[in-house]
Amino acid sequence: MASLVLFYMRGGFSAVHLKKDVGLFPKYLQKEYFDSAEIVKVGTDDKNDYSSENLKVSDLFFEPRVGEASFQQSKKFEIKCVIKSFFYLLKHPNVTHIMIFNVTRYSVGLAFLIKHFLPGRKIYLKLDANTQIARQLASLPQSFARKLFFRMISCVDVVSVETNQNYDILRGNPFIAKKLSLVPNGFEKPLENDGIEKENIILTVGTLGLPVKNTSVLLEVLKKLNLKDWKFYFTGPVVENFRHTVDSFFSENPKLRENVIFTGAVYDQQKLAELYMRAKVFILPSKYESFGIATIEAASYGDYLILTDTGCARDIIFDERFGFILPNSGTEQQQQENLVSSISVHLQKIIDGEIDVMKDGGERRKMIFEKFSMENIVKLPVFQEWAIMEN
Repeated sequence: MASLVLFYMRGGFSAVHLKKDVGLFPKYLQKEYFDSAEIVKVGTDDKNDYSSENLKVSDLFFEPRVGEASFQQSKKFEIKCVIKSFFYLLKHPNVTHIMIFNVTRYSVGLAFLIKHFLPGRKIYLKLDANTQIARQLASLPQSFARKLFFRMISCVDVVSVETNQNYDILRGNPFIAKKLSLVPNGFEKPLENDGIEKENIILTVGTLGLPVKNTSVLLEVLKKLNLKDWKFYFTGPVVENFRHTVDSFFSENPKLRENVIFTGAVYDQQKLAELYMRAKVFILPSKYESFGIATIEAASYGDYLILTDTGCARDIIFDERFGFILPNSGTEQQQQENLVSSISVHLQKIIDGEIDVMKDGGERRKMIFEKFSMENIVKLPVFQEWAIMEN
């Protein structure tokens, strides 16, 4: 009887994670290969029950104050997570396959204990790495960090990275290459549009105001555009210190209030899907992304993409039919100036009808589904081989 557990020790778990890689991989791997699958996480003040008929979610231990930052900053907390996770596996001998994310003290420690004391269990390490991290891992100098990383690689059975660019970077290191696979993130089958038609909407989705998301660039772009009858939707929670920037933007540009809409966070998946369905253009000017799940969600509904050259941009924009990759080079100031200029010119061409973003929309959806649907991803050879590994 094969059973899968994904350990999620970062804190801050919510229903949103079930629609991301954290929730989708165990859900679809269970459908294809396992008798059961479970996400084991840190319990917080959140009293919601996320379990469903398809996937169980349980708390490893209760830590009401833990957040995303706690996992990154507290060595003591990571050690506690390692010990608790290991004893969980001792108490659940039916768990045959374990999935862990990222290269951290937690993942290194847990992989080491499993390899040496529970050698029958099979470990899948999902790097979830952006290009900067991939380069660091591929070229670690002769140091303790390098030895630690290579020790971890020796303890796991499969390592995967999400984009072609990062795969090419990492497979240049022969020690990593022999266990490395390319496994993109994916999406669930898009909801039916129920008669919803595309509108003149440009959409961005994410945590607005985070420096990495580069939201301020879009506000500068809007000052230059003649939107005509188009609307620009900002969807996602707004970082507190960015609210003043938004207020100042509208104070200086009051005429844009009718065309520029901040929806706030949209957690209802049906409502979010409807936004993707209605939008003609999806834009994400991030400084870096490990992948960019919102991007493939938008593409799955036929949205034309405008992306910076990071995350899955090169994997998803096969040619000009799928979208436009923005320049992303030079100094920080040059990058920002170039982005504002490039986005402004490209969007204005779309608004003026010089670029037909509706052309080939059906073909875009078909190709995106074939490459990025979770139904197809979990059938990749790497999962078939991992799932049937003998103890």
